This record gives sequence, structure tokens and C-alpha cells, in this order.
Amino acid sequence: MIPNQQYVDIEIDKLTNSIENIRTGDSFPTDILLVDKNDLKGVIH
Repeated sequence: MIPNQQYVDIEIDKLTNSIENIRTGDSFPTDILLVDKNDLKGVIH
């Protein structure tokens, strides 16, 4: 395990154009961006 590594525990129950908090009904608009291997190197390293 990598030090300071964090995991996100989520369940996807429907696909929408936003993140929705099922408990509160709050909705947060999101954007979808395409990434390539070079982009991921900065995220996982």
C-alpha cells in the first residue's frame, strides 16, 4: 500500500450529468473529460 493513499467507497446507482447526494437530494454538476496514459501518470504517481 502506498503511504497516504485514500480510497473512495461509492455506489453508482444511475448515470446522470451530475453527482447527486441520494440522502439530501443535493445535485452537483460535473464535466466528463477524456484522459490518456500521460494524464493518468500524474494522478496515480
